[in-house]
Amino acid sequence: MKKIAFLLLLPLMWLAGCSSDDKAETTVAVTGVTIDQPTLTLTVGQSKTLVATVAPEDATTKDVVWTTSKAEVASVGEKTGVVTAVAAGTATITVTTVEGAKTATCTVTVVEPEPEKVVASFEGKLSAANSQFMAVDKVPEQSVQYDATFTDNDNLLTFTHTYADWGTGYTFSRFTFTNMTDNSEANSIAAITQAAKEGTIYLSVNSSDFTPASFTVNDPAAYSLNGAWVTNCTYAYNGMTVGDSYSTAFKAGSWFKLTAKGYDAEEQEIGSVDIYLANYQSDDDKPVNEWIWFDMTPIADAIKVVFSLESTDTGKWGMNTPAYFCMDGVTLQKR
Repeated sequence: MKKIAFLLLLPLMWLAGCSSDDKAETTVAVTGVTIDQPTLTLTVGQSKTLVATVAPEDATTKDVVWTTSKAEVASVGEKTGVVTAVAAGTATITVTTVEGAKTATCTVTVVEPEPEKVVASFEGKLSAANSQFMAVDKVPEQSVQYDATFTDNDNLLTFTHTYADWGTGYTFSRFTFTNMTDNSEANSIAAITQAAKEGTIYLSVNSSDFTPASFTVNDPAAYSLNGAWVTNCTYAYNGMTVGDSYSTAFKAGSWFKLTAKGYDAEEQEIGSVDIYLANYQSDDDKPVNEWIWFDMTPIADAIKVVFSLESTDTGKWGMNTPAYFCMDGVTLQKR
């Protein structure tokens, strides 16, 4: 009987003799790693924290190390995953697990910051509705043209302006600024849109070989040319759609083109850019009747810009289409 009792006590004695230190610890190996963003675009100077996820979720060791292929383009915190854009270019950010050396990558594209832009404005320069800038209230002599200039509110640009009274009232050529919304007259200088692109005041332009419209950048060391919004003047639009005593309505193959030529400080041409204000592919087409962007970056370094108009509707004395267009939001960018 004593022998049986002793045998029953043996398992209990064995369990009592084992401590927790004798148990084998379980290790969960790392099987992979991912990054929350496989691609990333940053502007120079920006920072972004990348997040790595180690698999499996219960991996024993989740420590990782971050590296970059091009520190001169994008640096990264070895322990933090904070990526900082240094210069324009592309770099590969790699995360590596300490246990198992598993990796994942993120392609970082660094771009230059968008240049700060400024827009020429004339808001507040006209108090009366449906009015326009006039250099003088009355021309001293009949049948004589006078040249003048004007600037925008921030003196960014200087615009040429010619005025006259040929006995039938004031007329302008080159540039004027206006808040006209009433374009009921067939020869109205108002924009066909009946409104400015932004605000209430925009530019109306009459440019010909005799009085070419131009503007100059007042501080070319600080600003370069970016572009402007343009549309058709009502006068030109009507000439292209219904015709008048001079112009003929457009049909398939007809076009109306605006050209901007850029000049340097020595009055040497540095280039030109074109935009079509009408380009009929069929008889049913219409001229531009909304504000469209005129990209002038190809002549960004121009100090002076001269505008000209061409049309397929020409005659013995030149272009029959009224040589008018409208412009708004002339934009410069800081160097």
